[in-house]
Amino acid sequence: MKRSTLTTAVAAGVAGVAGIANISSAVNLNPDGLGQVLIYPFYTVNGGNDTLISVVNTTEEVKAVKVRFLESKNSREVLDFNLYLSPFDVWVAAATSDGADGPGRLILPKNPDGSEAETSCTVPPIPAAGVQFTNLLLSERGPIVGNALAALIDPSLERTREGYVEIIEMGVVDETADSLGGDPEGLEDAAIHDSSGVPEDCDALVEAWSTGGIWRDEPNFDVVAPTGGLFGGGSVVNVFGGYMASYTADAIGGFYLPGVAGTAATAPDIRATLHSEPGDTFPTLLQANTFELTGSNLVDRSFVFNQDVVITSDWSRAGVPDAVSAIFMRDFIYNEYAIESTVDGATEWVLTFPTKRFYVVPTDPVDSAVAGFGAAVNPFTYQFGGNTGGLGGIGGCEFVDLDFFDREEQTTFRFNEPVFSPAPPDNPNIPFLCFEAQVVTFGEPDTGFFGTNPSDILGSPNSQNVAVEAEEFESGWARIGFSPDDVGEGLGSEHFMISDDLDTYNGLPVTGFGMQLIRNNTLVDADGNNVLSNYAGLFTHRSSRSIIGS
Repeated sequence: MKRSTLTTAVAAGVAGVAGIANISSAVNLNPDGLGQVLIYPFYTVNGGNDTLISVVNTTEEVKAVKVRFLESKNSREVLDFNLYLSPFDVWVAAATSDGADGPGRLILPKNPDGSEAETSCTVPPIPAAGVQFTNLLLSERGPIVGNALAALIDPSLERTREGYVEIIEMGVVDETADSLGGDPEGLEDAAIHDSSGVPEDCDALVEAWSTGGIWRDEPNFDVVAPTGGLFGGGSVVNVFGGYMASYTADAIGGFYLPGVAGTAATAPDIRATLHSEPGDTFPTLLQANTFELTGSNLVDRSFVFNQDVVITSDWSRAGVPDAVSAIFMRDFIYNEYAIESTVDGATEWVLTFPTKRFYVVPTDPVDSAVAGFGAAVNPFTYQFGGNTGGLGGIGGCEFVDLDFFDREEQTTFRFNEPVFSPAPPDNPNIPFLCFEAQVVTFGEPDTGFFGTNPSDILGSPNSQNVAVEAEEFESGWARIGFSPDDVGEGLGSEHFMISDDLDTYNGLPVTGFGMQLIRNNTLVDADGNNVLSNYAGLFTHRSSRSIIGS
């Protein structure tokens, strides 16, 4: 661990030797909201909701961007395509339901006359009717509860109806990058919007990725390394419910540097850019910033802002994105809740583990489903699916701690009492979270995958309920703890990871938000007619970290 106060870091940056001046050389969660990678913690088309997604290019460059929708249970891709953003461009789309109980579908906005309002180039092109989310990658088992092996395989299209979104900048399309000089393919100009707001030639980009196209053979042609400068947001919209709530996407800066000289043999996927074929699972969060210490000794470096201290750590474990996990590591998250019955209040929290899938996948899902599962790679504990055979052996699930307070400092410490209801079969006294992106409800006892109904606001079938006694704790705040000491002794929870510098990061890599809804059905207008008066708010989780130096 290398620690420095912000004052020291700024001074070092001014001197041009270290600190803030070098933040682009390490993975960091940019507090200003601009980055190379954007994480949108949740999308849903359940419960009558649609989810709007936007991404903004703040630069004068043409950006090649990978857009990836992942379902919530264990982050299987349901939609993947390339997006080419013109300088200063904004791209907007909506995830909606393909029928009342059908799969998700991505659609683009329309003008009042029915023409396309969103014209930025995508490869493949998004048709006028939109594109349905797919279940082609859902045949691998997801997390299950107890020993219900029949639930190991869940290829249903219902799984596409909620999840989260990754947007990864792959590179900058730049005509000056062509080694022959000039731009014989015209790929940069093809993506740039003209005075009417329409790209010059999206078909040229499609042809470049088609058989015999220049990018099919050489994806780095006229493409240079990513530079960042993206921001985005999401909005949960319920048209018939009369509410909308919005969040800002998490922005990861310093994500990728081009290949380091002399390292091709030891890191063959270190490329000049991340530009890849539409539909390719590359790039992912595994392609985080590569930093060369000495010779071919490659590590990923992270910068974490921990209160008034900047912490630098190096990571070299193969196959897991530790540097990205480090910037999301939390020992506690905090947020408010309000479920007052007088205004038909409801609160739901989203908790998303954006790197979990890299740590919890067994090497052989078929054999593992029969023989049982071993440990995941820390900071996670159990592999997806099946029973671990240990205490509370619930595959893919992580034990956590939960306690909550009302607004007058009264507390209910619930570690040794049932908290999430209905109670799980193995450990009814210990709360747990199973999925890569899930909903925690407050005072909704019949919801969730142990209950009978989807959650009240977000319509999630994969929720866990906090058994709040409304007459005692109708509003207040709560916290969920992830560190080993927070989830009880003897549970075998890892929930920590150790860097090359021997820094211990306690907790789990998590992001998300809390959403509140108030429905007042008593208002009337001057003529005595009932007035729709629903109000929604969305609040990013606050958090704390526990990082212990060597």
